[in-house]
Amino acid sequence: MDTDFIKNITPEEIEKYKMLASIFGNNSTARLEQITLQTLVNESIAFAERNRAPKTCEGLKLVCKHLLRYFSPLRNIETIQLKDAECFLDSLKKNAPKGIYNYRRVLRAMWNKAKDWNYVRENPFEKVKLQKRQVMKPVYLTQEMLEKVIMFIEKEVIRDIVITAFYTALRLGEIVRITFQGIKLSSEIITVGSETFQTKTRKQRIVPMHSKVKEILLRKLKSKEIDHSHFDGVVTQWDTNKVTGFVFSKPNGYCFTTDYVSKQFKKACRKAGIDEAIHFHSIRHGSITRMIVNGANLPTVQRVAGHANVQTTMIYTHPDLENLREAIDSL
Repeated sequence: MDTDFIKNITPEEIEKYKMLASIFGNNSTARLEQITLQTLVNESIAFAERNRAPKTCEGLKLVCKHLLRYFSPLRNIETIQLKDAECFLDSLKKNAPKGIYNYRRVLRAMWNKAKDWNYVRENPFEKVKLQKRQVMKPVYLTQEMLEKVIMFIEKEVIRDIVITAFYTALRLGEIVRITFQGIKLSSEIITVGSETFQTKTRKQRIVPMHSKVKEILLRKLKSKEIDHSHFDGVVTQWDTNKVTGFVFSKPNGYCFTTDYVSKQFKKACRKAGIDEAIHFHSIRHGSITRMIVNGANLPTVQRVAGHANVQTTMIYTHPDLENLREAIDSL
């Protein structure tokens, strides 16, 4: 055999040979149905758009984009084996050393769905092993940080969103989609989730209204061009079902994207000299941590935060530093 010929074969040529083998078949691969990678990608995205949250769909589309760059779109997915899966994830590590864990999770789910559809017999991504990650406590925003950073936020509406995030523990995606119909000033509650907006856990929940948030919502309500005769002199009695639209909206009435708000917040954090590790989700971390430190019990905090599992809430049980010092001093 001409070994020099084999040594000179490029990775692109190898992938081309694998693609041809998957199309014409070979003795080493027992096939179910000839399903190409492009077909799996199209059907997986279509399924996710019907049944998964928008953020989940975004993550899937990104993974599929990388898949189609690495493998031929005409590759029979049944021929993608463990080594192929390992090499593919290895190719992503350089540019996404942290994201690689999310990529593997998405790929596992994608191939498991392919198994459910009887497209493949095995899921090669289930066997891929990655180095264990260091488990880190969430970085969180303190009240002192909040007061400092809001001074550097230029737009009032972004300041309102940040303050609302801190005093509700809502996710950013939930805040930008709060509607006037979802707030009840008389009973001081905010309803999260509706027929048009699904929460992460797919469960609607009620969040009590902090006084600082109520001030913001009252101001937003008063700014609406509405028939003030319905107020009867008491703004809190206003039936918000008569007011439509997003509470935190652009001038055209559309809601802000989470990406835009996150970038505006990060920009203000840098101006304020806040720890670079702080990002918008750190506000939610700070709210949950603050509730626990101030004595709220875990099941209650879990309900406010909308965590599906109390184990997630327990991540935020940061030990008090003074208690840790006392433990060390007792040695």
